Amino acid sequence: MYTDFEYQPTRAFRRDELPGLCAVMDGEIADESASAPPPDSQADRDLAFADSLDAQGRAEASRGRFRAARAFHEQAMELRRTHHGEADPRLLWSFTWLGELSYREGLVEEARWLLAQAHQIACKRFQPDDLQFAVTLHNLAVVARKAGDHVEATRLGEQALAIKVERLGWEHASVARTLCTLGNLARLTKRRRVALCYFDRARTIYEKTEGGVNAGLATALVGMARVHTSMGSKVSARFLLERALQIREAVSVPPAQSAGVRVLLSQVLDDDDRTAAHELVHAALDEYERHESARPELLEHLRGLARDHESRRKAAN
Repeated sequence: MYTDFEYQPTRAFRRDELPGLCAVMDGEIADESASAPPPDSQADRDLAFADSLDAQGRAEASRGRFRAARAFHEQAMELRRTHHGEADPRLLWSFTWLGELSYREGLVEEARWLLAQAHQIACKRFQPDDLQFAVTLHNLAVVARKAGDHVEATRLGEQALAIKVERLGWEHASVARTLCTLGNLARLTKRRRVALCYFDRARTIYEKTEGGVNAGLATALVGMARVHTSMGSKVSARFLLERALQIREAVSVPPAQSAGVRVLLSQVLDDDDRTAAHELVHAALDEYERHESARPELLEHLRGLARDHESRRKAAN
C-alpha cells in the first residue's frame, strides 16, 4: 500500500530493545527493571500480541477497511500503554497510523492532531537530526498541505528534507517522497518551475533506487503532469499520466489514487478524444464505487463528472 505518509522503522523498535530506548525520558533516568518484562511473562505476550494487532491493522488499511484497521491499532495502543505507559516509543507509530486513517477518511484536523502527538513523542525520544524525527515532520507537512496551510507545510517539508539528505544522501526513496510533497506545495503556490525541479529530481531518484515500476515514481509523474497541464503542455501531460496509470495498475495503491489519474487523463484527452475521456471517467467511478471505504463527497464528484460526460456525449449525437 502506498500513501503520502511515511514510516521509518528501525532496529530501535524491536521489542527486546525497548527498555534501553525507554530509559531516558525528558532528561530523567527511568527504572529499566520496571519497564522490561521477564521472558514469557504476560506482559511480554501482550506486547507481542500488540505487534500482531498492528500488522492486522496495516493489512486492513491496505484493503480500505479503515474502521477495522482503527480498532486493531487502538487495541494495540492500549496494550502498550498498559505495560509501558507513555514510555513505549512505538506509540509514535500508533499515532501515525491512526492519523493516516483519519486523513484518508477526510478528517483532516483530527489527523493533524494525531500526527502532532507522534511528533511530540519523536521530540522526546529522538535527536533533531534523527530519521524518525524527520519522518514525523514529513507527515505533518502532508496533512498541513491538505489543511491549506502551505507556509507551515513548506517549512516542515524543507526541514524534513534537510535531515534526510544529511543522513541518507540524495539517492534514497525517502528523500524522493519528501521532494514530491514539496513539489505539490510549489505547484499549489504557482511556483511551477520549482515544482517541476522537485518532481523531476524525485522521478530520477525513484528510477535509480526502486526500478521502473513503483508507486512513488507514479506520484512524481502525476505531479509533473499536473504542472504541465497548468502550463498548457497537454502532450507532455498525457505521456506522463499514461505512464503513471500503467504503474498504478501494476502496484498496490488506494483506489482513490488510480481513479484520480484516470480523471486527470480524461481532462487532458477531453478535446481530442471525448470517447476515451468518457470511458476513463466511468472506469474511475466504477473502480472507486467498489472501494469499501469510499468517501461520499469523492463519489459524488465522480458521479457528477460521469453525468457531465454523458450529457455532452448525448448532445454531440
